Amino acid sequence: MASHDDSSHSTERVPVPDPAGFAPDISPDEWADSVRAARIRLPPIWNQPFEVLQPSHLVGRARTNTTLIDPTIVQTDVLPPTVFAPFAEFDMQKAENNRAIVSHHFQANGYGSTGIGTFIFSFTVQTLGETRFTFGAGPSGTLIAPGNIGIHDSSRTFTFTATLAGLPADAEASIFLQQLSGSPWRWFQTAIRVPPPVLDPTLSNA
Repeated sequence: MASHDDSSHSTERVPVPDPAGFAPDISPDEWADSVRAARIRLPPIWNQPFEVLQPSHLVGRARTNTTLIDPTIVQTDVLPPTVFAPFAEFDMQKAENNRAIVSHHFQANGYGSTGIGTFIFSFTVQTLGETRFTFGAGPSGTLIAPGNIGIHDSSRTFTFTATLAGLPADAEASIFLQQLSGSPWRWFQTAIRVPPPVLDPTLSNA
């Protein structure tokens, strides 16, 4: 058998890439400009609610539900141009013990949550004059919300936002918006969503 001598063959060294020679990634502004130029519409994924409770949809998944405490009227149909969305109207002056409240029970595992989560609740209301509100919650999770909210002589629509943090998936949490004083008001909906993810650059991939 003939022998084969590889001693005359040389070994080529593969050059090590120099990151400094790479072309830079497109900047966020350039990316946004290119998307606009192509007329591509990208939905704000992390800003989309996974549940919207309203007078015509008071019950969600698992134990999620709504309690309306002493509304003066609940309108579930839409009658343009006078009524553009279902609403519940409250007047604490007419309510028993002056309690005018929109309250939600919420259970996250009905929406696929399996661990500890943070959830954002956005209450959309319309005030019919000067009105003050406050948030409350319990027994599970930590409420992160502004203090008393005051609206001065306005008939506009507002969205008040509060967060429940550290909420176990199987917990039956409660969150509510309560009128403290002032004029009648209307509740249109409460949208529930999760916050956007936060990437920690200090975490190692090793």
